[in-house]
Amino acid sequence: MSQADQAPSFVPHPQWLNPPQTEKQDFGWTFLLSMTVLGAALRILHFAGPSLWVDELLTWQAIRPGSELVFWEQFVDTIQGPLYLATIWPLLQMEDSELMMRMPAVVAGILAVPLFGWLAFRLVSGRAARLSLLLFTLSPFHIWYSQEGRGYAFLMLWAIV
Repeated sequence: MSQADQAPSFVPHPQWLNPPQTEKQDFGWTFLLSMTVLGAALRILHFAGPSLWVDELLTWQAIRPGSELVFWEQFVDTIQGPLYLATIWPLLQMEDSELMMRMPAVVAGILAVPLFGWLAFRLVSGRAARLSLLLFTLSPFHIWYSQEGRGYAFLMLWAIV
């Protein structure tokens, strides 16, 4: 039976993660770029949609926009993610909104995708690196934490760095 006679299949070819030999020398930049774009789209999609929930309210309460406290008082007062609080403090001083509180997490989540890909390509073979980057890009936990106004996306980013 020829390939023209076969019915179309939604299952990818077994070699879809193995690039041609010429591409193996160039680090897989096309794949890395496409996963970065996909990762950014997934992390930006609906990040401002849901209202604040319990953990995010704790972050907001630690910062207490409009309470006239100085940065150091708010920084010392919290035990959760001081780097994240130091990042969102000036943003919430400009505008007290859910969007501003979540923005650094989204940026950290997007930056983590290409950095994870670079690390994967350095540590393992091309096929394993591509598969691990694909799984990281599509990880529902990383997408969720990248859309949440907490320091979890920062934790992932700095762990990768």
